[in-house]
Amino acid sequence: MEGKTVATPPQEAVKTASPKTEASIPPFDFDHLLTLPEILRRSARLNPKKDAILVRRKDTIERLSYEELDRMVDEIAWGLMALGLQPDDKVAFLAENRPEWIAVYFAVQRAGGVSVPLDPQLGVSEVRHLLNQSEAKFVFTSARYADLVTEAVNGAEQIQRIIFFDPNANGTERSMTIEELRELGRSSKREFPKRDLDDLAAIIFTSGTTGVSKGVMLTHRNLASNCASSMLLFPILENDVFYALLPLHHTFPAMAAMILPLGAGVTITIGGSLKSRDILEDIARTKVTIFTGVPLLFEKMIQGILREVGKKPAHVRALFKAMLGVSKFSLKYLHARAGKKLFQGLREKAGMTSLRLLVSGGAPISPDVLEMYNYLGFQFVQGYGLTETSPVLSMSPPDKLKARSVGPPVKGAEIRIVNPDEQGVGEIVVRGPMVMKGYYKNPKET
Repeated sequence: MEGKTVATPPQEAVKTASPKTEASIPPFDFDHLLTLPEILRRSARLNPKKDAILVRRKDTIERLSYEELDRMVDEIAWGLMALGLQPDDKVAFLAENRPEWIAVYFAVQRAGGVSVPLDPQLGVSEVRHLLNQSEAKFVFTSARYADLVTEAVNGAEQIQRIIFFDPNANGTERSMTIEELRELGRSSKREFPKRDLDDLAAIIFTSGTTGVSKGVMLTHRNLASNCASSMLLFPILENDVFYALLPLHHTFPAMAAMILPLGAGVTITIGGSLKSRDILEDIARTKVTIFTGVPLLFEKMIQGILREVGKKPAHVRALFKAMLGVSKFSLKYLHARAGKKLFQGLREKAGMTSLRLLVSGGAPISPDVLEMYNYLGFQFVQGYGLTETSPVLSMSPPDKLKARSVGPPVKGAEIRIVNPDEQGVGEIVVRGPMVMKGYYKNPKET
């Protein structure tokens, strides 16, 4: 089904890759929630040999199966427990998107701890402040950010270990590599602590609109319910490949490009560069089908496409304009997506034939940009939410897209507008299982 758009009914939207489901494997949906480590374990048992994560390295593609990812998570979790991690202890990690980042996110929770992803763009003093504010006992990082984290840890005396993803990072007396941690885990296997849905899963630091850093506390129920409710509006097919290009320390890509695909048992391609050439190479080589991004990224992509069209001879530009008119007419009056066939050649030259769904979040997208993608034959989904709601509150179904709407609320979300003015504009208030537990150590702001 590569490159084929499928409008799947909600009850059929998610299919596992395995035709046989063991009776002992628990269900996962909105009415049968699991903790995040349980969600990953379930997918690994259903799809052990399936690719969980892909990373393109020049001429090769590194593959990590669900079985291998789940084993890595176990070993890291055992290693952390051997180092003294206790239930509800905080573990920070600061690095670029990579398979180890994802493994650590789930391993911390499997060991009973709380994941604290940090923004690599922060300065030393800001990282030190967040390490202290979160009371993190361990911090993971990569060679790229080794100096930043090593300096930030000076003055964060509660940090017991710095754990490096890379073997060549400059270490200290308090450091070790992730391979050393995994080896420690393999030699000290033990039972994992039982975690409940209402236990804390992650603390996400956000400045919000005040400029003051606040730690958003998200429970397993918050994140699992948001994943399950998104699945009801988000058509996922068993051969889908999600593109994790945006930094995963943000809640939108963490949900839309990590938790959601892993919950559905499909594949993630980790992007390593924002350069157009690298993005298109990632898409083409790993057959990405679902691309999550922010408006600015999608605007630059469409500008690039239109710029290339503008360089063509006059008769080609005239043909493009005529085809665009046909696509607009068919979509507006016939509710048919003629652009998919009309512009198939354009998408092939751009290396985007495998894409079947584009997902925008994080900020409003221009209706003109969204409509242009639809005219060119792409299906678009846009959502609304915030970190404090795990983050998805509403989502536009791809088969009922309105350019100036973010769609209906996801299942479980109750939304109303308080004190609306004559234009209907007011404060949005919401409640539901996706709403955060509160701000960490900040009851006043909560």
